[in-house]
Amino acid sequence: EGTVIAADTGLPITATIQSNSAFQTATNGVGMYAMQIVSGTYELTAVSTNPNYGTATATVSVADNQTITQDFQLYLSCEIFSDDVEGGTNGWIAQSPWAISTVNPHSPSHSWTDSSGTYGNNLDVSLTSPVIDLSDYSDVELDFWQICSTEAGYDYCILEASADNGATWSGISQWDGYSNNWVEINLSASVLDGASQAKVRFRLSTDGYVTGDGWHVDDLRISGSGVGCVAPVQYRYLYLPFVVR
Repeated sequence: EGTVIAADTGLPITATIQSNSAFQTATNGVGMYAMQIVSGTYELTAVSTNPNYGTATATVSVADNQTITQDFQLYLSCEIFSDDVEGGTNGWIAQSPWAISTVNPHSPSHSWTDSSGTYGNNLDVSLTSPVIDLSDYSDVELDFWQICSTEAGYDYCILEASADNGATWSGISQWDGYSNNWVEINLSASVLDGASQAKVRFRLSTDGYVTGDGWHVDDLRISGSGVGCVAPVQYRYLYLPFVVR
């Protein structure tokens, strides 16, 4: 049993309490929950019904006839990093032929692209973000706009993430096939939760035959929830004069 509160206000919050088994429950009107389970070890996750808040997870172990108190504090979600490609490279590392282009951007007047016409054969080229500190955040998500126009089944637009400054990379998603329209992409990137040296990269991989227009990327945003989303308390001081008599 326990309570679920909002970290920014301290007020109770409506949430479901999920586990890595069939057991789950929900809070009542004052943010309290109780759940009867079989003795064992469980991973519990509090999920707010308000999409503006992230989740919180805890591991609990209980024995027969034992009551465990496990409270949860949920943080607001917020934007951590954004780039609309209107201010230059801003620390992005672009392997040629990746470059900023003014041809058909999503939002005026620039976007990243791997080609100004059609891409080449036998390419493996990346556009890599600067290091982003996500050490105070969880529930990390990536949001961006793209046109991926490649030979289906042979040439790929690959999105990857690194939690260790590029030493290792994890695949997030990939796309292929011809397209002429901008599409908004929103993906979970939990591999970056708590990473102090996070990076993302857009990697174009092609074979040796048919080519296409390639990959266009614009308006990248990274969001998450955590202590960094809570505004610092603003203090005001009142100075009162005093007279020594």
